[in-house]
Amino acid sequence: MLAARDLSFAFADRRLLDGASLTVDDGERVALVGRNGTGKSTLLAMLAGSLPPDAGLVERGRGQALGLLAQTPQLDLTSTVGETARAALGLVSALIAEHAALAERAPDDPRVVELLARIDDLGGFDVEHRVEEVLSRLGVEDALQPVVSLSGGERRRLDLARLLLSAPDILLLDEPTNHLDQQGIAFLAGELSRHRGPVLFVSHDRAFIDAVGTRIVELESGKLFSTLRPKDGRGLVDCYLEDKLLRDQQLEREAHRRRRLYVRELAWLRAGTPARTTKQTARIQRAEALADEVESQAKELRDKAGRVAIDDVKGARLGKTILAFHQVALGRGDRTLFAGLDLSLVAGQRWGIVGDNGAGKTTLLLSVLTAAGLVDGERAVRPSAGAIEIGKHTRVALFDQHRASLDAEATLEETLAGANDHVVIGPPDGEQRRVHIASYLEQFLFEGADRYRRVKTLSGGQQNRLALARLFQQGANCLLLDEPTNDLDVETLGVLEEALTSLDGCALIVSHDRRFLDRVVTGMLAIDDGKATCWPGDYTNYERLHAQQKGVETQVGPPVVPKDDVELPARRDKAGKRKRNNKEERELSSMEQTIMAREARKEELTVLLSSAETFKGDPQRGRTLTDELAVVDDDIQRLYARWAELSELLPP
Repeated sequence: MLAARDLSFAFADRRLLDGASLTVDDGERVALVGRNGTGKSTLLAMLAGSLPPDAGLVERGRGQALGLLAQTPQLDLTSTVGETARAALGLVSALIAEHAALAERAPDDPRVVELLARIDDLGGFDVEHRVEEVLSRLGVEDALQPVVSLSGGERRRLDLARLLLSAPDILLLDEPTNHLDQQGIAFLAGELSRHRGPVLFVSHDRAFIDAVGTRIVELESGKLFSTLRPKDGRGLVDCYLEDKLLRDQQLEREAHRRRRLYVRELAWLRAGTPARTTKQTARIQRAEALADEVESQAKELRDKAGRVAIDDVKGARLGKTILAFHQVALGRGDRTLFAGLDLSLVAGQRWGIVGDNGAGKTTLLLSVLTAAGLVDGERAVRPSAGAIEIGKHTRVALFDQHRASLDAEATLEETLAGANDHVVIGPPDGEQRRVHIASYLEQFLFEGADRYRRVKTLSGGQQNRLALARLFQQGANCLLLDEPTNDLDVETLGVLEEALTSLDGCALIVSHDRRFLDRVVTGMLAIDDGKATCWPGDYTNYERLHAQQKGVETQVGPPVVPKDDVELPARRDKAGKRKRNNKEERELSSMEQTIMAREARKEELTVLLSSAETFKGDPQRGRTLTDELAVVDDDIQRLYARWAELSELLPP
């Protein structure tokens, strides 16, 4: 059991926690969510005991060991990968030694069975096999590699492996899916689902939360609000969004009531009523207190209404060719990562890139940066075969998952505006406009005064918002995004999706977030077994077609319709469901045929768009087919949503 009682904590003039309380029982897997900068990592540090609260108390079960996965790994840089992993097995090694001694001394002691069960929970007696399994499944292959030579993502995965191998009773995980591929995420989900103790994890990966979480707790305005997994089959994230909407509506009603009361009391005060009696004096004091409450509540509503506002990306004027790969092969050292990539990107296309860790996804982005003249020296990556063509008017910009382009010592103003007090938005050879630095920062949920803060004082999510601000400042028409969803809150993620879908250029997106890919991409580039294969459509379509190609039977159900895109229905008990009327029954009976027809048209379009011949000689035809595919996708999503709605009703 892990519990926090009335925690309070302030940083500078911001109160991150204000009497927050939380209890996580054994077997619970709680997802901690909230906007970037609200204090989620701070709360984890307090629960781990590394940061004392200003007030309040943290409790955990007697003798329970606690493990924390922080955003910045704390590893011994003088060790190797294997040494770091084996050092984490101190607990299981001690238990094995204790079991052996007790079994020899008193084999009938009931503790022998208890120790055996505990050892089994930690992976059994074959500890070397456990080390190899965890490292391999998390994408850390070379056990002899020095830790100091690992990239930031590799160190993060090693830190997660170390934590899983140490098997603490209580797990605190800060964005555990960052830098993991789909196989690694599936492995982590299985590990957490089998964990018997409390698990509290910060995540913005909606699919991961739905798969693993038993409860969502939101940190907002210093308070914690809980949403339990529903028993009616709805997704946990969807239920949380509905709860949040209802809570926000209640706050607005309460604020409206207080404002009306304050206006009435203000009129009484302005009437000049003398404070001759104790009753009148008390009323004046209540009116003054009410003024403070109204002001505080108004600020809270303004904060809630604030959202990242990314202007439509108007890049440099587009040429006939934006970016093209001609039978490209890429490698690292003497090893070929993949070969045979043949792809031409046109305006409006957004390609998602997937593959195992080390398959060459980031290497592909580096090759584009190299071809564009943005990377040289040791980081430069050039094809070992084929060629990468950059258009005459193509401007390439990179969103880096490691935020390496940000100077930790620079202020936000220096990062975005240099020595000026305004930000220049747009490409040098295109239309530009100037925005005051404070106004531009506010578009990305920063305060105007944050212009003087140093980058190193920002949370991981805030640094990602700053990186986005720089990205969309450049007016590029070819965006390269390397794991853009890491550390992004739901609001920022939604606006990034909107900005990408309205982009008048093209984009290559490396991401493990399948829901993000489903909502953004027009095609998938899969790197697997030394091949780079292009698949039309979103991630779900790629998964289905890929499985069919391998001869694997798949069941693809109706896609999840995000609750932030549709009107949320009021909760109703099963007994409150009504029956379908005759018109709705006819609609439902004919819907399968309609969906199949739209799916068939989608298949035709995806085949056409997967052929390079479609774009030769007539780029406009490719754009028209891409737009039609987007419309067909929307139709299919709407039809499935309607099908789900009608299916929920009782038969006539």
